[in-house]
Amino acid sequence: MPPMTAAVVRSIFEDDVPPTEHTLLMSAAIKGDVKSVQRYLKQKGQQDRHGYTALMLAVMNEQLECAQLLAPCEAKIQDNFGCTALMHAAKRGSVDVISLLLEHEAGIRCFMGWTALTWGLDCQNPAAIDLLLRVPEECSAPLTLLRAIARCSKDIVAKISKHAQFADLKSARDWALKRRYTDAVDALDTDLQQDS
Repeated sequence: MPPMTAAVVRSIFEDDVPPTEHTLLMSAAIKGDVKSVQRYLKQKGQQDRHGYTALMLAVMNEQLECAQLLAPCEAKIQDNFGCTALMHAAKRGSVDVISLLLEHEAGIRCFMGWTALTWGLDCQNPAAIDLLLRVPEECSAPLTLLRAIARCSKDIVAKISKHAQFADLKSARDWALKRRYTDAVDALDTDLQQDS
């Protein structure tokens, strides 16, 4: 894992990317220009100063056709924060793009240890979350359960807790109890009773 330098952290949060920084492939992906994406595919795999690829930029701009063209050649590349295109799709709740990228990038973790599911909990899109829940590798990160407790409904906590180890369930329950997430405590108690 590369060190989190001030420059890396700054690059994650700054939005003032100079337009000249992008390759022709990246610019085409942002605009959804399928013909130009096909024309400039030889530029695949390049990253801007944030570590974004043309695939990530297509995902961020909801350009599904471009993402379909770019997925086979740019999947599994991580940006400066360790996020993949699937994680960017999950953050946005983009069900079609999640479906496309799941087979390529499921289970990859960013530098914080989060999977696409962990990122996707913020979007509050039940269809996107359910799609990610179908992949066991997405549910296995203990941080995913804690994030669900803090961000989501009792139903989503219950779905994620089905994939957790007994020790993780106990720790998550204690964490939820300290923070007074009573709905989550109820859901976890049900799972703990079934596992014991």
